[in-house]
Amino acid sequence: MPPRPLAFSYPFLSESSRQEAFRHHAQRIADLPVPVESLRVPTRLGEAHVLAAGDPQAPPLLSLHGLNVGAPRHTELFLPLTERYRVYVPDTPGQIGQSAPAAPRWASGDYGAWVLDILDGLGLGKVHALGMSFGAAVLLQAASHDPARMQRAALIVPAGITPVNAPGAALRLVLPAMLYRLLRWQPLLRAQANALATESTPDVLELLDLVAATMRPIATVPPAFHPRALRDFRAPVMLAVARHDIFFPLANMLRRAPQILPGLVELRVMAQRHIPSQHEQVRINEQVLRFFNA
Repeated sequence: MPPRPLAFSYPFLSESSRQEAFRHHAQRIADLPVPVESLRVPTRLGEAHVLAAGDPQAPPLLSLHGLNVGAPRHTELFLPLTERYRVYVPDTPGQIGQSAPAAPRWASGDYGAWVLDILDGLGLGKVHALGMSFGAAVLLQAASHDPARMQRAALIVPAGITPVNAPGAALRLVLPAMLYRLLRWQPLLRAQANALATESTPDVLELLDLVAATMRPIATVPPAFHPRALRDFRAPVMLAVARHDIFFPLANMLRRAPQILPGLVELRVMAQRHIPSQHEQVRINEQVLRFFNA
């Protein structure tokens, strides 16, 4: 079934908001310290924009970003992976980025099918895969559709393992975000950053401000997968979770992860918030590279 027609500016607040976000997106791509290609891949949700970095002859690695992070920022976070792999980072539909306007639905399996469309469109068979936060849940839905497409999977502060801590997120993150959209008061922006990130860096503040200025609020959150959905997903899985994650209580993550990930072989608990520190991100990259190279 073709995607439901949407206004061209969707998921942005307006056409001018879309243009502002696209300018920012293009500048982030230009600032990346490695050569990248911008690819356009047809999918059932419309054309997907995919950044590709690393040696084209290297093994392929699909990498999915967190909510409204976008492909350029995510590519930069995991830049060391491009030294060993051809890394493909798509802009998730319905979020900030340059993929076609779309409103995917979790219940219909849209996200997982979209991932498989991208792999098919790129001519990729079995790949290593990485998902961070929202992107991890997207990756898991793809694995529930076709588990054989994932060779190894690294999940960083993943959604989809346990239900979101809605009361905590609403009070400490959603409410300040809503008020900031109205008031543009800097302490409200910092309150969001402090709730989300281990370090309230200028880059985190810039992203939160850009999302508030250009994007429609996203009401849907990834559901927690039932063990039956992933019982055939037996590829080796590495999991990195945060002790002080605003979204996913650690005890729940540790209890549910072995139940729904049959291939879980490596688990690391970081003394971090949902967005790791820059120092911790270096360690994450080292761990992911070791895991994929095993």
